[in-house]
Amino acid sequence: GHISGPLIVMLPNGTILFTIIVSMIILRSRYNILQLLAAMLILGGVFVTIVPKIIDPDFEVGELGFYLIYFFSTAPNAVSFCVKELGFRHRKDLDIFVVNSFGSMFQLCFTLLFCPLSRYRALVGSPIRN
Repeated sequence: GHISGPLIVMLPNGTILFTIIVSMIILRSRYNILQLLAAMLILGGVFVTIVPKIIDPDFEVGELGFYLIYFFSTAPNAVSFCVKELGFRHRKDLDIFVVNSFGSMFQLCFTLLFCPLSRYRALVGSPIRN
């Protein structure tokens, strides 16, 4: 793989940053300084995990692209969380299971849409073979 185990665990914490940003835009949420500091502490942990990899003499710059793609892949989750919250604020009769099922259906559609990218050599290195 292109991303090591510790980074696979740490990079999804980007969801926190994106959720804060998107909720401030869509939901008009406000956060106090302690909440923002806590989020920055978590993102600092992500940064501390990435830095040793980047300063390693064997580090290939192309790997940074994989890190960024994985980190930014959490942004749609943040949008999904905020849109669901907005829906629940406006419609009290929404069923959580129905809302999550529709979210999963759209996720499946986008996954199928982006599957051909897994064959793109610049993104995955060597092509996938059976």
